[in-house]
Amino acid sequence: MTARGEDNVDTVLGKDGFILIKGTDIVVVCGTRDVFRCNVSEAEAGELLSGDGVLITGTGQDGMKQSVVAYYTYRW
Repeated sequence: MTARGEDNVDTVLGKDGFILIKGTDIVVVCGTRDVFRCNVSEAEAGELLSGDGVLITGTGQDGMKQSVVAYYTYRW
């Protein structure tokens, strides 16, 4: 899982994780911590053109718009 900051630099959030729907939220988990959470109805998601993963964008609990990339297999 990676996140892209305002400086346009990708940061690796974790190597192992999963995506789930919990109540009304879509949650991306790495290890034992939530690295991304937003309301499902506000989330935008799309598969990467390479087919290697998914980009999820939404407004986090802090009110900031965030994006994460979850790769189907670890590639960094």
